[in-house]
Amino acid sequence: MNIHKNARLTPLRREEMALSVIEGRLSQAHAARVYGVSAKIVARWVERYKAEGSKGIIDRSSRPARMPQATATSIAERIVALRRRRWTGSHIAMEVGVSPATVSRVLKRAGLSRLSDIEPAEPVRRCVFPILKMASSDAKRGRPPTDDAQSEAVFRRCTELDPPVVLPQRRVCARR
Repeated sequence: MNIHKNARLTPLRREEMALSVIEGRLSQAHAARVYGVSAKIVARWVERYKAEGSKGIIDRSSRPARMPQATATSIAERIVALRRRRWTGSHIAMEVGVSPATVSRVLKRAGLSRLSDIEPAEPVRRCVFPILKMASSDAKRGRPPTDDAQSEAVFRRCTELDPPVVLPQRRVCARR
């Protein structure tokens, strides 16, 4: 039970109020004034206490026992099947005949909200290309690299125009 700081009545105070009305110490109207609630609320807690005792005073769940308007299982399965074929939410909604919000709820429940949830993305293929490192002062003047310049590998995305070059057995991780 989660009682917030502004709650008028805790279960203990509800029971106290119901008992005071049942035993005749307070009328319902007077109890309503004393406990800072309406007479209707006092009557509700008194009736629950009479019917169920102390267990009737405890907070109840407000979640509905059943949902007659819930999306049918067959429709939910069809939505998930179309998503696995990489259909977008709006296209699925038009095909199945439900609202996009319904499609979104079903996909969220199934864990398929994003297209990337269907199959993980392929890792980015990176190729190694040798480049000649030049001292910054040499590069600015257009001179060829000096003897102390080192060969370095740069990783970047592969394209069909750039075939990868195999480097010697040296691990270098530099970013462009």
